[in-house]
Amino acid sequence: MALDQSKQLAKLVARRAIQTTDTQRTHLPLDKNKRLLVVVLRPHQTHLDPAVLPLGAFVKNLFSQCQYVELPPSSTTVDYDRIQQQGLETEQVVIAMVVKPAAWHRFGLLPEQDNFVRDLISRRDYILVSLGSPVALESYSAASERIGTFSDVYGSQEALAEYLCGNSSHLKA
Repeated sequence: MALDQSKQLAKLVARRAIQTTDTQRTHLPLDKNKRLLVVVLRPHQTHLDPAVLPLGAFVKNLFSQCQYVELPPSSTTVDYDRIQQQGLETEQVVIAMVVKPAAWHRFGLLPEQDNFVRDLISRRDYILVSLGSPVALESYSAASERIGTFSDVYGSQEALAEYLCGNSSHLKA
């Protein structure tokens, strides 16, 4: 199989894997003309992980008024407070969490990340995404909308960005 064919197949699989856990979509597609804040919670990072995820470039390419922020394990209370305030002031908010099972770390978010998500749930509507296992979404049933990608690889991040802007081709062959 040629490299281009492999990339196309990976993109197709990533698009088809996207799953919303809520039966009634009320916030998608996001409005490309409104301000969007995308926050990625990265509870664990290794030397194998990219310094910055490609999701940022994908959403910035599709949404003209997009701010993209990553909160790694080293984030401080000041970082969380600043981003939370931005989230309260921005018209559309997507919080993506990189959660995947591994033998070398606890599954799920760090306590300060969990508090961040729960506090936002109590204050406003937003979309919660699991870049990894959708099981992580079960703890946040109060979220406005929950989406699982089953992976955090390049193709899954690209497919998520397209999904957020209304590209429903993830269902097509």
